[in-house]
Amino acid sequence: MAWKQPKQSPGYKDEASTPARLIRKRMKELGMTQKFLAEETGISEAKISRIMRDSTEPGDSFEWTELDINKISIVLQWGKQGRDKLRYAIYPELVCYDAALENREGIVRLNCRLQGHGFPLIETKI
Repeated sequence: MAWKQPKQSPGYKDEASTPARLIRKRMKELGMTQKFLAEETGISEAKISRIMRDSTEPGDSFEWTELDINKISIVLQWGKQGRDKLRYAIYPELVCYDAALENREGIVRLNCRLQGHGFPLIETKI
């Protein structure tokens, strides 16, 4: 008898954060463990565990760094596009910043983009 993946109930919701889901999916594709990811990136196993759980409990939370994002992206062999997808999942407002930079827009236009997505605006003296 073949093993089948159980169907999820209609109310099922994946509680893992988008970054954790992206990382978990890629690790599965590569047959990689959290321990291996920690060893290869030089990020502690505890922090990798917190990332994968999206831990926000006091004393158990973590802060993403650009270096963490780059190390994980390199070990997961994502390339620049994959790295950017992870960055945008962690910091969604960067989509607005990158679009403004690409289009050589000023702060006012960036603030319009940010406001349109519900992100905090950049304070100006204008």
